Amino acid sequence: MCKFLVAMLLFALASLSAREVNDHDRIVAYGALYDTLLSVASGYLAQPSYGMPGCTLMTEHGGSLPDTLNLTEADPSTYLGRLPVHDETSIWKRMRSEALDPLGNMAREYLVVHDWQKGDACLTGTVDTVWPQGENRVTLVAKLLAGRGDGIRGNVDVTITGRRLYEAVHVTGVIRPSEDGLDAENLLFEAFE
Repeated sequence: MCKFLVAMLLFALASLSAREVNDHDRIVAYGALYDTLLSVASGYLAQPSYGMPGCTLMTEHGGSLPDTLNLTEADPSTYLGRLPVHDETSIWKRMRSEALDPLGNMAREYLVVHDWQKGDACLTGTVDTVWPQGENRVTLVAKLLAGRGDGIRGNVDVTITGRRLYEAVHVTGVIRPSEDGLDAENLLFEAFE
């Protein structure tokens, strides 16, 4: 009987700590995560590469692509100023800038639309990436530009806090690139205290 009561108490505590997130916080958390991942990917794939504040890509096991993205108080409001501004006065200059920074314009558009201000969102945690066998930067760019994410996935464990949220949100699960951006059906959003 005592074991049953302890199990019921643990279940009740677990259900209280893993509350559902309201729709507003879910949308803000997803936007902050999406904009962060897009900005980091843009900087990584650009030639020359550039980084985002609070975001560190780690490559282990001698691979050519990063295994882990560490987020330490990463604030999407700081990313727009880090994206290079390209000269697009002619079609040739525009094509050159898109070749050198294939995701830069997309990242810029999302950051402008979401209009992040300092302290609106702050991300802490990790995204562990899994790449198909033989994947490298060139094949990755080709896949992403074609809207395919065959075999690419990220295992997310990130906590998001900030002024745009009613309460902190802990995001876990698997994300995959898709034609529409990121497939987030497998992400779990929980209120975090």
